[in-house]
Amino acid sequence: MQASDPRALPDHGGYRIAVRVLAALSVLLLTTGAVYAGVADHDFIIVDDGTYVFMNPWVMEGLTLPGAGWALSSFAAFNWHPLTWISHMADVTLVGPEPGGQHLVNVAFHLLNTALLFVALRRLSGRDWESLLVAALFALHPMHVESVAWIAERKDVLSACFWFLALWAYAAYAEQPGIARYGVVALLVAAGLMAKPMVVTLPFVLLLLDVWPLRRVKWNDVPRFGWLTLEKAPLLGLSIAASLLTMIAQQPGVENTAEALPWTARAGNAAVAYFSYLRLTAWPDQLAAFYPHPGWVAPWKAIGATAVLAAITGVSIRERERRPYLLVGWLWFLGTLVPVIGLVQVGDQAMADRYSYVPHIGLFVMIAWAAADLIGRSTTRRAVVATASVGVLLALAVTTRAQVARWESTETLFEYTLSITEKNSFAHLNLATVLLFEERRAEARRHLMAAVEANPRSPEALNALGNLELQDGNQDQALGLYRRASAAGPWLFEAQLNTALVLDSRGELDEALPFYRSAAKLEPHHPGIQYQLGALFERKQAYRKAAAHYRRAIQLDPELGEARVALRRVRPHLSKPRRRRPDQSSESSGSM
Repeated sequence: MQASDPRALPDHGGYRIAVRVLAALSVLLLTTGAVYAGVADHDFIIVDDGTYVFMNPWVMEGLTLPGAGWALSSFAAFNWHPLTWISHMADVTLVGPEPGGQHLVNVAFHLLNTALLFVALRRLSGRDWESLLVAALFALHPMHVESVAWIAERKDVLSACFWFLALWAYAAYAEQPGIARYGVVALLVAAGLMAKPMVVTLPFVLLLLDVWPLRRVKWNDVPRFGWLTLEKAPLLGLSIAASLLTMIAQQPGVENTAEALPWTARAGNAAVAYFSYLRLTAWPDQLAAFYPHPGWVAPWKAIGATAVLAAITGVSIRERERRPYLLVGWLWFLGTLVPVIGLVQVGDQAMADRYSYVPHIGLFVMIAWAAADLIGRSTTRRAVVATASVGVLLALAVTTRAQVARWESTETLFEYTLSITEKNSFAHLNLATVLLFEERRAEARRHLMAAVEANPRSPEALNALGNLELQDGNQDQALGLYRRASAAGPWLFEAQLNTALVLDSRGELDEALPFYRSAAKLEPHHPGIQYQLGALFERKQAYRKAAAHYRRAIQLDPELGEARVALRRVRPHLSKPRRRRPDQSSESSGSM
């Protein structure tokens, strides 16, 4: 029997490497699943989980055609993300309305994302262990707990899933360009944008990948860069469309915050936030559910943070030819954070852990490929780096498991947040909300007063404290707080309605009317407001206006019996002739 050509034999070395990589990936996924397993016993968080799930009638109906239609047309929660809404509806249909199953769906997405990230980076770069290290850091970093352990952040894990699929599809397109393959990329980008608008930066990331690891262009090849940018035009068009929809959806929050936070404050906080993301990536010691915006940033902090960012940028640019992964990873990190870094401020947070879910990958790429360069061909260095990597990952796993436990309930989450932050109005408010639900009124009052002290312009805190005062019979104090809440938050429906109701109960109808109208503008499909407007106009003997509002209330809620009774009550007045004022002539006067 003649020996075979050795070149024709199977590559047993490559096969062994592939088996080891798949085994390591399997261990990573099992470890990540174990770290997050505790969420099965976690409750809903009152922040946004009600809006997205348990208080949303469309979602609680499960997946239906009318619900899907609402998802496609809704700007609820200050966003347009229909696929996120549809995924929550599918949860209710498939795993039920209880939080445990929905938490596990988030974990399943995180595990899928970890595997997809590895596969996409492996396809883009051809490197196994570097891609696996990036995926491991992504899977186990505690800053990602917020995206996974919070049901309302389904949009994070869902949009990332489409993001990583788009990376894999783009690698296939780069290998063999064609309309069909480009179409797959475009569909995945569009799906990602329909899950969370933060995906607007994905075309920019694809352009970075053209430089490295795809090597479709060099840094100094300006004409080629122009062509590849033009190649991304359809994807950029999708991002622009999503950005416009997001601007429309978030306009109330943007306007309200822009008045309170001038450009200098937002720019200073953006620089400090970038630095904070870096620091917490390296040492994730105190991760809060909410980081209050400082309002004013000390110049030395902004200058120091900017200097650090500039130094890293300078090193990355200097090394762009020898180590292109540094500049690509750094620009990935900087660029993907731009939509949420606070230059366009929505809300009162300075930063948020959930915003790091995809931007972190740029930093992890820098770390993984720098480690590979450090190893070189040295067996000793390989052993040292491998041991250090395992140690770091185990430490991250332990820290992440502890962070997961803090998300068990609203009370555990915000008690911990208050223990590591100062002047946190948001945390005080949400903890007070839970305490009120548990009838712990004295504790709730202390937290509400602390919330107002920390942020005297918080409409939610002012409105909640007003509710407590009203329940205690202190109507004057309640009205004062409601008025302050209405002025600070013209977009807050509850503050407008509560102000109107108290003024109405005091007989101050003319003052109540504009607040009712503001509430009706914010919630045009609320039958109760229409009924209250009808009652107000009836008391003012403006019977035609009263009847119109009663009819609208019945149209919105045919079961609203009070409105039907009231409409029958005012009908006799509609047929009576209008009483003339004494100075009116019986003849119409003509012009001279």
